[in-house]
Amino acid sequence: MITQFAAAPGVIDLAWGHPDPALLDPGIVAVAARDALARWGPDALGYGAAHGPEPTLAWLTGHLAALDGRAPEAGELIVVAGASQGLEIACSQLGAPGDAVLVPVPSYHLAIRIFQDHPFRLVPVAADAAGVLPDAAEAAARQVIAEGGRPRFLYLVPVCANPTGVSLPLDRRRAIVEVAERTGLTILEDDVYRELTLDGPPPPSLWSLGAPGSVLRLGSVSKTLAPGVRLGWLTGDRATIGRIARSGLLDSGGGLQHLMALVVTELATSGVYAQNLARIRAGLTARRAALADGLRAHAPETSFRMPEGGYFLWLRLPDGADPRALLPAATAAGVTWIPGERFAAGTEAGAAHARLAFSRNAPDALAEAARRIGTLLTPGRSGA
Repeated sequence: MITQFAAAPGVIDLAWGHPDPALLDPGIVAVAARDALARWGPDALGYGAAHGPEPTLAWLTGHLAALDGRAPEAGELIVVAGASQGLEIACSQLGAPGDAVLVPVPSYHLAIRIFQDHPFRLVPVAADAAGVLPDAAEAAARQVIAEGGRPRFLYLVPVCANPTGVSLPLDRRRAIVEVAERTGLTILEDDVYRELTLDGPPPPSLWSLGAPGSVLRLGSVSKTLAPGVRLGWLTGDRATIGRIARSGLLDSGGGLQHLMALVVTELATSGVYAQNLARIRAGLTARRAALADGLRAHAPETSFRMPEGGYFLWLRLPDGADPRALLPAATAAGVTWIPGERFAAGTEAGAAHARLAFSRNAPDALAEAARRIGTLLTPGRSGA
């Protein structure tokens, strides 16, 4: 294998949040790599500047200003090798073992894995259909303080959230940054789906709303270009970003993903990145519709809120159906998912849910997956 995931024969896999290979374009990356090497020559192959190559920082500054209405100032931006590495660096540089990390339930399960590696104390925070509840977050932080602990981070995916697909409303965004400022929390804003909202522009980022030092924002081209590119960035206050830039990791190895940063810059400044993103968004729109329409037609006993974009649909199974217990039968029937408990940070939240990824398969396969789910939940149903 040369990739992280390979589909099992005959199984429509809705578990892995990966892009459909049909939406990845090796040709545009090859051309951009050729052009970047021609433009920057040996400098593209050397040790990179700690914050990232200047052309990349210039592009990202303008790009983020256009996306969010706020441009990072000098020293507020650093290039990393994907959002997961950015999250790991933030944890390593800013946290200490035993610190508390507040996570709304449900939350992205593999971010939870990173927090556990350090190890941090996970503190679940209540959420509803619109996302994290600010009062619950503040109460959880103050409880940690009362117990003598340090509430270090609040982790959020506030746009097209993984796993629910919903975006945190503007009033809650304002409230949650105020909670962070009152309690000393740093919000880790995992904002990788911002460019994949499919029903209109997303709300402003928490980073653009918060006071300096209260939010560290993660971005990436993994979802908007290709995950194998492994290019991401962090925006934060100058002190935090400067601390990361001065770390031993960058002192030893130079800037992260130096060559690929220049390749992506070439894609972006030539206009190809925007054209390719439009193609990806159209592909995801069709895939989302195919899965949602298929579930409405073939599994009407299930329920879901239409995801606002991103990769995932958060499906509630009918009463009495256990997503984890059903998984072996589902796999045997040719479809698979991730049970909701994986996103619950040790609580019972999400126990009746399953996360379905619509990103990995073509529309016709997603429609067939929905049919198989309906047949599984109601044996004897033909789904025709």
